[in-house]
Amino acid sequence: MKRITFGTIMLIALVSVTMLSSCNDMMLAEKLDGTWKGSVTISYDDQSKEVQEVYQRFKYFEDNVDNDGNIVEVRDCQVKDVDLDGMTMDVKYRTYISGTWEVLNGDLYIKYDVSTLKVKISPDDVELHENNALVGLALLAGMLGGYTPYDIVNDLQKDLYKDLFHQYQESVDDDGEITYPNLKVEDNNASYDASDIGTLHLVRTNVNINNIFK
Repeated sequence: MKRITFGTIMLIALVSVTMLSSCNDMMLAEKLDGTWKGSVTISYDDQSKEVQEVYQRFKYFEDNVDNDGNIVEVRDCQVKDVDLDGMTMDVKYRTYISGTWEVLNGDLYIKYDVSTLKVKISPDDVELHENNALVGLALLAGMLGGYTPYDIVNDLQKDLYKDLFHQYQESVDDDGEITYPNLKVEDNNASYDASDIGTLHLVRTNVNINNIFK
């Protein structure tokens, strides 16, 4: 009669845990399929505040051995009360980026393709002291000398793009992914943890995110 060794028991337990984890990952990935919306508020040291409406569209790859798919992420952002040495500025901008994602051991992994990163801002998205945007930008351009309102907006757009590019690049692990632990998906609500903002809470939405960044 064969005896069941401690090593055999541990192996069976390990296989069981792995199978349960894999099954849970697959269910989470399937539930995540669709479009979600969340909100992030960021405070800066100049007392300005930024509100980001985050839209994420997850496409799940069916009939795939991995629990993964494609993602498109669009952010509709507004920064208020940016200090400009005696003036304050409010700025609206939108961002777009795509990539791939997977669920592994209950965590969400996203690999952003920074070559798809886009930032959009226009003169109408900038306000100075509640003046008309173009009038306010013309005033600031005159103070800077030789600048046009469109030069200022172009510089803002370039700076935002540069900052976001480095943020996405610096947050990745050795596999080029950003890890978001503790993914939870239940009906029309989802959440995961992010190192810079804490827990991001999402709700399912029917919004066409292509209409936000256009």
